[in-house]
Amino acid sequence: MRKVINGKTYDTKTAERLCDGSNDLTCNDFGELTEHLYRSPYGQYFVAGSGGAMSKYGRTCGNNSWGWGEGIKLVTASEAKRYLEEHGSAEEFEAVFTTTEG
Repeated sequence: MRKVINGKTYDTKTAERLCDGSNDLTCNDFGELTEHLYRSPYGQYFVAGSGGAMSKYGRTCGNNSWGWGEGIKLVTASEAKRYLEEHGSAEEFEAVFTTTEG
């Protein structure tokens, strides 16, 4: 998936995939969504996702109907950190953010 935001192109093929997230609904559920946290080659974090008509990625199809959609959203480093804490493993988190116990 590619998207231009503020004149810059974000591409899931050239970015580093850091972790995956989903709401664990089946693909035939209108609320299903799947997301992936990425870091671009220039260090910008973004979430790329897709989902059903009732998910945050749902798109209007006209005539008051909705369907599957996809999108990319830029996130800050602190938002990426929270996303990794919620959806990633300890190993995925530690690979991206240095941690110290305490």
